[in-house]
Amino acid sequence: MEGLEERLGRPAPLKRVHWFREAPVGHNASADGYARAWRLRDILHQKNFLDSPTSPLPDPLETLVEEAFGVPAIEKPLHSPSVLAVTVKDRASGLAAILLNTAAKGGLQPLRRRVDLAHEICLLLFDEPRDDIGLWIDVAEDQEEDAPRRQGDAVEKRARAFAAELLLPKLGLHRLLGRPQVRARELKPAVELVQRAREHYGTTIELTSYHLYNVGYIERYLLEEIVAEIQKTVPLLSHAAPSAREALLSRRVREALSAGLISAMRARELLELSAWDELPWNTTR
Repeated sequence: MEGLEERLGRPAPLKRVHWFREAPVGHNASADGYARAWRLRDILHQKNFLDSPTSPLPDPLETLVEEAFGVPAIEKPLHSPSVLAVTVKDRASGLAAILLNTAAKGGLQPLRRRVDLAHEICLLLFDEPRDDIGLWIDVAEDQEEDAPRRQGDAVEKRARAFAAELLLPKLGLHRLLGRPQVRARELKPAVELVQRAREHYGTTIELTSYHLYNVGYIERYLLEEIVAEIQKTVPLLSHAAPSAREALLSRRVREALSAGLISAMRARELLELSAWDELPWNTTR
């Protein structure tokens, strides 16, 4: 896989052991999450995965996870609608995967799925497995008391802060909205701030509202009103099932074959197909 990345002129996935360090949550979990999210944005910019440290994260975010970290982001329905996502890591090998539950409450809403995935990126990069196989199961907030194998409130708080800052970087908000001088105290200007931020960065109403409160733009007492007001005026997010995404290896093999870098036989070998199997794309090679 690394050879294909190099021959195609693409950046190889970042080796997590080289770029990121699993570490206990700092004394201030939220500050820890913010700092790690900004550091990740800076790294993604350095390695050409983002145009700038304050750029909106690309869509679909699952593709960035696969290409930047070499970790599959799998979208499958689970039996429990209360489970939002699952992250699993093998302590010895470092192999990992993220599973997004498309049967979750709101799991088919594309902006909600970006929030869930940003949350899982924090667990993937920075949380150390307690056992040989680390397992993080994230559930809807109204189900948290019954969640199996929770890893602690501090871990969850860091991951939430990380997701907010990763999707809505504070410095990016300063450039988009200006630095906050005073908090908005009336509903209309607060709604306008939230709408501008969420339309630019592709985020949910709830996450955007709370993050703008946390970084000094709006008053806390407006939060519920903001969410209710925007929900009245903004069309509901599409509940259509997410479109099937081509797996990372398949994408790279297809690109290399189209560029004439490999033969059709080599493509079959890389995809673990027999000489008689059809390639999954139309080709004359």
